[in-house]
Amino acid sequence: MIRVFIVQASLLAAASLSGHTPWVESSAPDVSSTIDSLRPILDRALRTSQSADFDDAIGFVDRHLSVTPGDPVLLHYRGFALFRKASVLTTTPTESRAVRRMLEEADRALEQSSRTLSWPETLALRAAIAGQLIGSSGPFAALRLGPRSARLLGDAVAQGGDNPRVWLLKGIASLYAPKLFGGSPEKAERELQHALSLFTRDRSKSPAPWWGYAETYGWLGQAYARQGRPADARAAYLYALELQPGNSWIMQLLLREPDPGRR
Repeated sequence: MIRVFIVQASLLAAASLSGHTPWVESSAPDVSSTIDSLRPILDRALRTSQSADFDDAIGFVDRHLSVTPGDPVLLHYRGFALFRKASVLTTTPTESRAVRRMLEEADRALEQSSRTLSWPETLALRAAIAGQLIGSSGPFAALRLGPRSARLLGDAVAQGGDNPRVWLLKGIASLYAPKLFGGSPEKAERELQHALSLFTRDRSKSPAPWWGYAETYGWLGQAYARQGRPADARAAYLYALELQPGNSWIMQLLLREPDPGRR
């Protein structure tokens, strides 16, 4: 115990000279309990894709941040929830300026979290945010945000090459990137399949991120659909619903796809 205290004191002293405080592992049990309580709230939002449910998750995190301001784990989940809410709103007739502000707020939370907590998901989420900001920030934003997104995603893969959520976000990026910049449904399929192989051995423990397994099948279905493979797409969506029954996003995708058994 004395040795642990000395190591932690040394870390804090070094941080005071560098201008920020590191996240100390001894605080993890308390944070884990908080994230365990957050998980069902966030899981519901991810299943329903309803703004109000994401607001519940954001409100939960904000209440705890008022007690422990600057906690990097809570800041990570605040950024994640804001990003996912903004992603939902991009499919509705919401003012693009409001979505852009939400994405920028999410990026600030994730960037602040990354100063003391090194999670590859944080880098990958910031890359995804930069990619989404291109669509809501005008035509010249791509010149600045495109390279930033690529750099952050490259850093995420370098840091978390065996992280399934990093490969999920990389696959989504490849699905939307123009072919000129290396994107294609075929490349997305390979990256999403790799993510799925990593999910089968993912053993994330609280407070680390857990999301993404069922969602990956939904995106794999999108990659199949863009290759003109409706039967494979439908099979991927159905398997996603087995993993996460009632996922409204996946059910909507399933309804849009033609049933290969009908003519």
